[in-house]
Amino acid sequence: MPNDGEGRSNTQRPAASRNLDQALRHNTSTLPTAARSSQDPPPAGAQSSQEPEFQLGVELVGVDKCAPPGIQICQACNAIFEGLTTSGEGSEAHTRWQTTLRRICDKAKEDSQRSDVLKLSVFGLMSDENIEKFLLSTDHRRWKKIEEHTEHFLKLLDAPGLEAPSRRAPPPDAAERVQVFEHHHPQYEWRSLKPVVMDQSIREPATNTPFGHTGYMKYLTLQIIRKMEFNDIAITGQYYGEKYTPETQVLEWIKYKGEKDKRDKFVKDPRHTMRGLVAMFAPGDHDRKAGIHSIKKFKVPNAFLDLTFKASVRFKDTNFVQSVIKAVEELDEIYSEFGWRSWREDHHINSDFAFGEISINLVDLMEYLNLSGDGSMEKQKMEDVEKAFKAWKGNDAFKRRVVAILVEEGRGVADYEDYGTLVRWIREFFPAKEQYRILVHAHAGTNNHQDVASLKAVKHGANGIWAALIPQAAQAGHNSSLVFLDYLLHHGNEHVLNDFHLFQALECARHIYYLNFNTHDIPDDCPIWGERVGQETHSAFNVLKGETWRRKKDNFYDYWGEDEKLEINKLPDKLHDLTEEGEGEDRGNYRTSERQMATGVGCNEIVKYVDTVKALGFALMNAGIRVNMDRKDNLETLLEIARKVQDADETPCNCSKYWEDPTHERHEKMQGERCTCRAPSYLKADQHQGKGQ
Repeated sequence: MPNDGEGRSNTQRPAASRNLDQALRHNTSTLPTAARSSQDPPPAGAQSSQEPEFQLGVELVGVDKCAPPGIQICQACNAIFEGLTTSGEGSEAHTRWQTTLRRICDKAKEDSQRSDVLKLSVFGLMSDENIEKFLLSTDHRRWKKIEEHTEHFLKLLDAPGLEAPSRRAPPPDAAERVQVFEHHHPQYEWRSLKPVVMDQSIREPATNTPFGHTGYMKYLTLQIIRKMEFNDIAITGQYYGEKYTPETQVLEWIKYKGEKDKRDKFVKDPRHTMRGLVAMFAPGDHDRKAGIHSIKKFKVPNAFLDLTFKASVRFKDTNFVQSVIKAVEELDEIYSEFGWRSWREDHHINSDFAFGEISINLVDLMEYLNLSGDGSMEKQKMEDVEKAFKAWKGNDAFKRRVVAILVEEGRGVADYEDYGTLVRWIREFFPAKEQYRILVHAHAGTNNHQDVASLKAVKHGANGIWAALIPQAAQAGHNSSLVFLDYLLHHGNEHVLNDFHLFQALECARHIYYLNFNTHDIPDDCPIWGERVGQETHSAFNVLKGETWRRKKDNFYDYWGEDEKLEINKLPDKLHDLTEEGEGEDRGNYRTSERQMATGVGCNEIVKYVDTVKALGFALMNAGIRVNMDRKDNLETLLEIARKVQDADETPCNCSKYWEDPTHERHEKMQGERCTCRAPSYLKADQHQGKGQ
């Protein structure tokens, strides 16, 4: 009889406990067996991640057996939600749906169950009562309404009811007040810049929404960004090893659903569905495996390599010279086999889609150089980085494939002058004439310099930014692409309206916020699209009438027909019957973090349960179920599940003494002592600057 290595029979342990052990075991894949293949992706139209053993055990309308197993889990949850909410509680129909849910859970927990996807889904890790609770919660009910409204909004974007201006040129007010100056004039950059934006709207807002992300939510966000004609879009962050997360599921949704072509027909050819998309991952030997796998499997055409120069709480140590060269050479070989070139000339940068491009993000360059306020840097560190730059540029694959050097500072402690200084220094080694672009990403801190940093960087040679449309992300926020483009537009830039479709940008930004934060209550003071910004509280604040100095002639971001605008404005009204939960005294007091969880959990217990709670949270997101993970009752439910499955599998352990250590260091020390408790399962997410779900 098989045992777990400690003499205990596996069949004597609860199935949910065994499944969680598998979910939490370090380096154990939660991807289907077929997904581990290193072969090229299947032909267009074939579905990804097929698993012969996958069977729900019941027949459900709306579940496509040809879909990837992860998507079938989502479809099953949707069908059960629909059944439970359309049948009266206590009715025969309602009881049948509860029985169906129980049967799927029993199937997932069978000892003979071979499907990893099913075992590690909500059906395999939770009881049917817990799943029903989360499905019928206000959080998820609200999400299903927002999901429905967003799908309708996308149709309105196809026919907004009022043609946007045919002349995509600077607005008349900008042309009047910002004349064409000579090259040396400070305003010249704003008018002449061909702005480059690598959109992060699918990736970045995950860092501070308590609801996490789901694969389909990301897919809907992508459709909105596509409508705005952003061509360079970061689509997935492969920082989770082989763990199955929404970052992989969104690629499955793209492949499964397809996208509309110019003839308004849905197609599934990856040359169309994946056009311009970017996969993000670290370049280290182990760290890049998942990213390379996604590029091969789904034909993601571009790569974003997150490079660190030193170990930190967020990242392991790595050889920052050789790791980049090895990763670039491996990607170059793949992209060459696909027949993809890299460089796009400036006049095509926002009209052609990228295929075969690599960007290098220097995550902690400011910190490594110890950049001072006066612009000085540590001499030895400068020499180390300069040697790395020289080694990279001496590599043929690097010269062929790397088209952009990216920079950021993750804690919001850099000011806008720092970005200008760093960009000017990097330009010395990666000049524009050698076909290198520079993009910046700035996090907000107490100084609120994030959007000014974008402009300062451009002044010193940057081509643009990598940022999301909305500013909400990572603690206090980050630079916004809409704010950046608006500034350029109203300083007479000749390319903004021609390169990007911003005529419905106000509502697009709002709907991206709705999707990410599972609410129709948007912040009042967000630039351009905030609730209060569009309300005229006093005529003195009107920028379209009255005072003539820099008066705007029109609002270029809100072109709609009257009927369509009225329809959009009514969408939030349909949610009034679903009151917000979690307000009041509990708000902000609970988080799924290693240092703070639900009431009554001490520091030692945090280490004991946090990874199990994370695994359950990922299972909910993979099932498409929205849950506020900062709410006390939700955390207590997840904690209770974790306690039940671990009580029957208790093993004395001293690993709690390492809980103050950085995650990756704690993990290594636990391994060194042959720790038998559950090791951190989503290590890569913890390391990647908070970009976990």
